[in-house]
Amino acid sequence: MELESLFADKLLTNYAPSELEIRQIHTLIREAETEQSRLQALLDGFLYQKAKIDEHIRTHRALLAGIRQLPTELLQKIFVYCLPSEGNTNVRAKEAPLLLGRVCRAWRQLSLSVPDLWSSLRICPPLPNLPTVHQMYGDGILAWINRSGVLPLSISFIEREPSLSLSRVNAIPHELPRPTIVLDTVMQFSCRWRNMQIELYHPQSHARLTLINPEDVPMLEEVKIERLWRGGWGSHTFLDGMLGSSSIRRVSFLGSIAMPSVSVLPPHWKNLTELRMDSSRNGDDATLTPATALGILSHCRNIVVCTFSLRSHGVEFPTYPDSLILPCLERLEIRYHWITAPILDIFRFFGTLDPLHYDA
Repeated sequence: MELESLFADKLLTNYAPSELEIRQIHTLIREAETEQSRLQALLDGFLYQKAKIDEHIRTHRALLAGIRQLPTELLQKIFVYCLPSEGNTNVRAKEAPLLLGRVCRAWRQLSLSVPDLWSSLRICPPLPNLPTVHQMYGDGILAWINRSGVLPLSISFIEREPSLSLSRVNAIPHELPRPTIVLDTVMQFSCRWRNMQIELYHPQSHARLTLINPEDVPMLEEVKIERLWRGGWGSHTFLDGMLGSSSIRRVSFLGSIAMPSVSVLPPHWKNLTELRMDSSRNGDDATLTPATALGILSHCRNIVVCTFSLRSHGVEFPTYPDSLILPCLERLEIRYHWITAPILDIFRFFGTLDPLHYDA
């Protein structure tokens, strides 16, 4: 459309129109605005039709997506690969497996039917310390574990540090979070525990776990204790309980934990393949003496991988036989701060371990 104007030669100049010309210019502008509105209406209609066509194409192309053609069994395996490669699964809506169930109804139904997606979880009892909050969280954990069918469970139970609890909820010491509601839920499935990571700060939680007998955890293979409520070993009920399971193969004590004496070690520890007693991980002082370390090794003759964090001061090295035979040992790590040997000139290690690792 050509836009004609009586004032074409006057445009972009300093020309001042007369009263009659001003009225003529207003008329031209109104006519142009009318045409502009008509064209905009046509354009809006075309854009609306284009959007409908785009949506039509998009939805039909979605039917051709390759993932829709995958067999159910393969899609289930892909779902499992969405889980964390290390550690247990976080209970978060923005991570698998919960995130998978938010994509579409079909994926939700499929994810709920795959027990492998729900056989591991990381449990952090929430704040504030309200029974209703813990009950709701416990119900969610129960639903999660029920979806795992009969598979062995890998669980991390991580309590909040008391100082952190106090700063967040302005609680007083006797009102610290007591996540026994959640812990009791988890303990219902102790017969299916395979891997357990424990970090406790509350005596009630510690008391609950010490009620577990070796017979209650027939599938337990690995226990990692990162923190225990102070006074944690007490009468060694932990050793008499879950750590005394006949199926136990891997044990880790990390952080400032009072190490057990050799005299109370469970008999089934002779079957251990991995043992880690390392307080240096959290920057704490080592509590394990060389005498205790040697005593433990003499009890665990099938050990394959071993890490010790040794106390370097205020101890005397024990007198032991010339040899300690550990036929399965492949990796040995010894961590210490120093050796008090004022006239030491040469330090040699003779052995065939590969790799050998020590920190000083």
